[in-house]
Amino acid sequence: MVVINAEKVALTGKKEVQNEYMFFSGFVGGESYRKLSLMRERHPEFIVEHAVKGMLPKNRIARKMLTKLRVFAGTAHTHEVNSRSRSPSNFRRPMSTSAPATIFLATGRRKTSTARVRIAEGSGKLTVNGRDFDRYFSHENFSKQAYAPLLTVDSPREN
Repeated sequence: MVVINAEKVALTGKKEVQNEYMFFSGFVGGESYRKLSLMRERHPEFIVEHAVKGMLPKNRIARKMLTKLRVFAGTAHTHEVNSRSRSPSNFRRPMSTSAPATIFLATGRRKTSTARVRIAEGSGKLTVNGRDFDRYFSHENFSKQAYAPLLTVDSPREN
């Protein structure tokens, strides 16, 4: 993620004067404090980076996410705009020459796993990663858990 104009960050109240950042050299008596107004003059990117870091959980996933954060004081930066399409490229479109079918796309995430769901008008056959639903979820409990959200959309499948 690219953040530009970090030097123009607006703060409310007396935060500009009262907020202090603590730094520690690792030696005895090595604590030093710097006011936010001084940090804005010398290193305005630090204000945004520190704020984002404080909002993330303190674990290795957050540390990896912070490596993807790029903050720039002004408008100039070296990164290109990501012009990727909104729909994932690995979803196949229905092969139909008539009017396009209604397609619903959704993404679910938990920890490091990502599930992409595509629901489209069709024959009613359920496939997961190109395989038949029953072969993909071979255990009955897994099959029921995966199928439960589809019951609300009146799917024709019988259990």
